[in-house]
Amino acid sequence: MNPSIFKMRLLSVLVFALPLFSVSGEEDFRQWRYFNDADMGEGKLLEYNTAYPLEDLTKEIQLTEDRIKWLQEQGQSGDFVRVVKLTLKVPPKPKEPDAKPDPKAEPELVDVTYPFTYFSSADQEYVMDWDWLRQREPFFKKCLHIVLGEERGIRKSRPEPEPNFDVIYLRDGSKKRGIVQNTSFSLHAKYGRFAVSRDKLSAVQFGDGKGGHDLLVGVNNNRLSGIIDLPADSGVGVTANHLVTTNESGQSETIRKEKLSRIIFRVRPNELTDLNLDGSALVRLKNGDAFDARVSGGEFKIGTRRIAAAQVSSVEVIEGRANLIMKSGGKEIGDFSEADLPMELALGPSINVYRAYVGQIYCDSNFRPVGKILTASEPRVLTLSFERDKPGVLRSVSRSSVYYEVLEKGDRIISIDGRIPDFDSKDTTYELILESLFEDNTATYFVLDVERDGLTFSVTVRANNG
Repeated sequence: MNPSIFKMRLLSVLVFALPLFSVSGEEDFRQWRYFNDADMGEGKLLEYNTAYPLEDLTKEIQLTEDRIKWLQEQGQSGDFVRVVKLTLKVPPKPKEPDAKPDPKAEPELVDVTYPFTYFSSADQEYVMDWDWLRQREPFFKKCLHIVLGEERGIRKSRPEPEPNFDVIYLRDGSKKRGIVQNTSFSLHAKYGRFAVSRDKLSAVQFGDGKGGHDLLVGVNNNRLSGIIDLPADSGVGVTANHLVTTNESGQSETIRKEKLSRIIFRVRPNELTDLNLDGSALVRLKNGDAFDARVSGGEFKIGTRRIAAAQVSSVEVIEGRANLIMKSGGKEIGDFSEADLPMELALGPSINVYRAYVGQIYCDSNFRPVGKILTASEPRVLTLSFERDKPGVLRSVSRSSVYYEVLEKGDRIISIDGRIPDFDSKDTTYELILESLFEDNTATYFVLDVERDGLTFSVTVRANNG
């Protein structure tokens, strides 16, 4: 997903609700119990450590030899043990030795560290769920949840009662759930032919069969169009131009490419790793394709000059000439000295793009637009009116709006920055975006995915604060 979008305060509101508890905020106090079901008291979870030095723990809670032996019997052997850190509410000690505790007195807050096996089975499960979600939260925030108008499957809890399935849509209007076995998808684009690994794709859209282009959508929201082929792969039993899936019953199923309409891939834990984003720029072609890529050698060759990409903010090709906007504020204008520009896609393959196909190149890593780009100087021109009984459906678009002639009455906002907005709560959805964009200045742009007549398109709105 787009790097600057991750920085938006909006994400903490629009991201789906995680089960059991919030790992992004501070934990609440709850009742805890020992392994023998004795009441431990009310406490707040602070930390779960799977490798806490036994020597330190022995000093903290004065473990006896018998207790250490018991821990070993519970599988806590070696020099390190699993521990849970809590803030417990402890009744204050009476001032007089023989006095009874005052039940109305404010409890003291005491931080304690206990072995994991001290806790009841239910509390152990609670801790493990909390730790799983805490470690996954950065991944949750970065992954693309909505693509081509469809929600992608994602694991939201530690227990795994069933596999997470890809969704395959067929041209006859039916759909299937299964795990795609094809390891790559080949694209014959206007600028070359190359293959992209299945694990780097969030969706595949096949054309209408009447000349419309196919589309590959990457997990970084890159969009590449052309003609898709399904390469043969004997290692997983795939023949050319056939999709092989493992269905919900665990059986293998083969589908001809001609019968496919689209594929929405499930969110995979490793899909954001190994993306070659360092030093990359966003290249937007005149046909609407957009992809992250490293410029060959890290420099633009303009005539006889070599200009480091790190010094460039953006490049726009106007009437065939490259206009380089420098980060220093200056401008360089000239012709690309190469007819074909070598680029290494963040999604893996290397390609050569004919210079006349290039529209813009954004070297600033904080700007990754998708679709049509609109610029607004104030929230007023971005005001949208939604139908009361149809969440996200536009009631009207004002002539003074930057959306005029871009969005229409009846269009449905299906996602904001790749996430499902909560239109039932006006204070935590679209209005918050405008606040982030103009008042808080915590964002520089946002992306709307819009559905019209069953098709989806994207609009990027960029702030122009002056």
